[in-house]
Amino acid sequence: MYQSILKLFGKPRYYSKDKDFFNGVWEKGNTIFLLKQNYTTKIGGEKTVTTDLFILNKKIDFLVNYYYGFGFKYYKDYLEAKIKKQDSSYTYQQFAEDMKNDWDYSNDKYLKELENNLPL
Repeated sequence: MYQSILKLFGKPRYYSKDKDFFNGVWEKGNTIFLLKQNYTTKIGGEKTVTTDLFILNKKIDFLVNYYYGFGFKYYKDYLEAKIKKQDSSYTYQQFAEDMKNDWDYSNDKYLKELENNLPL
């Protein structure tokens, strides 16, 4: 599923990836694709990968907000900042750097996550 989504949509707008989990976000028009993968699952003693793909209409706010709560909180924070900036070209990387430079030193978590991500 992961490789198929990458081939279809290219690099995600946001992702968090380590050796155990992957969470990725793609947006196409009014549709949001949230892909979650867990590489630690065992079924019948055998290691396997579990995958959830959520396909959401951007216009249904309560559903989008609900699903952002499942591993996509940082992305939701970014979207809220992007709306405030009113800049459609504002990227997650810029957001993470802005947050690091903010007065609240706990906000460097966004940049640390980017730095610790495994490659796609």
